[in-house]
Amino acid sequence: MTPFPAHDEAAVRDRFRGTLLGLATGEALGEPADFLTAAQIEERFGVITEMVGGGCHDVAPGETTDATQMMLCLARSLADVGGFDPEDIMRRYDGWFATHPRDVSLTVRTVLLSYRSGTQWDLASRRAFEILGSPAAGNGSLMRCAPIGLRYEVALGDEDRDLQLLNELGVLSDDLQLQMRVPRRLVERRCCLVAFLRGLFLGCGSVSAPGAPVHMEFTVEDPDLAAQVQGMLARLGLAFKLTERDRNVACYTKRSQTAADLFAVLGAHEACLRWEEHAVLGTVRENANRLANCDEANARRAAAAAERQAAAARALMASPDSSCWLSTSMVLGRRSQLPLASSLRKIGSCPAWTMILSPIRFSQPAM
Repeated sequence: MTPFPAHDEAAVRDRFRGTLLGLATGEALGEPADFLTAAQIEERFGVITEMVGGGCHDVAPGETTDATQMMLCLARSLADVGGFDPEDIMRRYDGWFATHPRDVSLTVRTVLLSYRSGTQWDLASRRAFEILGSPAAGNGSLMRCAPIGLRYEVALGDEDRDLQLLNELGVLSDDLQLQMRVPRRLVERRCCLVAFLRGLFLGCGSVSAPGAPVHMEFTVEDPDLAAQVQGMLARLGLAFKLTERDRNVACYTKRSQTAADLFAVLGAHEACLRWEEHAVLGTVRENANRLANCDEANARRAAAAAERQAAAARALMASPDSSCWLSTSMVLGRRSQLPLASSLRKIGSCPAWTMILSPIRFSQPAM
């Protein structure tokens, strides 16, 4: 990555003007529809083709908010400093925050408050991530990062030696066409392979949130490229599967251990620990639920058995053969003195108990 060639200053200015004006215009046009669903937008506005204003922040027609304002902070820093300086950018964001802007996202507010409390710029975002406790991120950074793409580019000319370099790397074929495959020379060494997969995951990888059913994948357009990605992962001992969809091919896994291993290989140790933490909590929760369900089932069975016994006792008490009930009372009254089997035999001799005790086989306890 090199700064945009200085001799092409007119082109730089033109690109900056067009991109920044387009971004500001798009935000002002869409701000009234912020946080609305497609159905709500259609019901309220139909198709937005004019600067209407309003919305959840009650903006004036054509008014911009945080995305454009923070983008301008970044652009001014790049222009004044001559390059990317995170410290300078953070100071400009903090100065903007001090003006009490109309709209500040929760993530940005948390980062800037942490920065104001004395946290270094490179730790403030991590602290905000830990405080908010969410692996998801909003799209605000994408809305304001256009100046970075404008300020830097990979500069290769059309000279023969430049094209030859891309051909030798495997990016271009012998007839100078872009090849949709991973150049072998770039991933021969393990460290290069890991670095390539790290960038590939940032570009086309995804993973389900901790606690949700496991699904990690690389999404690419070409089946051969997907097979090559699968092979590279296999070199690291990671078994991924392939599935073709209408518009792309996914190289995926649904095994939590494989996902955690990939996080570890890529150097995403915090994500790996968070993933394993949720896996352990999930296992503990499953075991607790299983034990609770087992106890509940045992309680239901015991209650059902007690209900059957109570029904049998009521049937016995209602029996027209009163001698049966009297003999049973006598047996139960002397239960501490009679062996259990003998007592049950005497109770079982009553006609009213015949049906209840008929499946039971008694044996004399061993002496």
